[in-house]
Amino acid sequence: MKVIGIIQPGEEYVCSVTNEELEKFRNLYYNKMPKLSVGQEFDLDRGYDFHNDVKDMLQKTESFLSANKKMIKTLTDGISFLGKDK
Repeated sequence: MKVIGIIQPGEEYVCSVTNEELEKFRNLYYNKMPKLSVGQEFDLDRGYDFHNDVKDMLQKTESFLSANKKMIKTLTDGISFLGKDK
């Protein structure tokens, strides 16, 4: 992105930005984001919401751990038993 004008110093700018830069900003690589046209708005405040990705990953991890408690306990017991030999 390149600032090409200032509307209000420190507050509002006129910028030149490539579609590739916007794709990266929204995590929409490989032409998943449509090209913009004149007058179209693009909400930079939205960015990419990593919160939903992290929340989904944590829910899946919690489900996996809950479903495999016995196996996990057996593995950790085995690891601590093997560690006692040294």
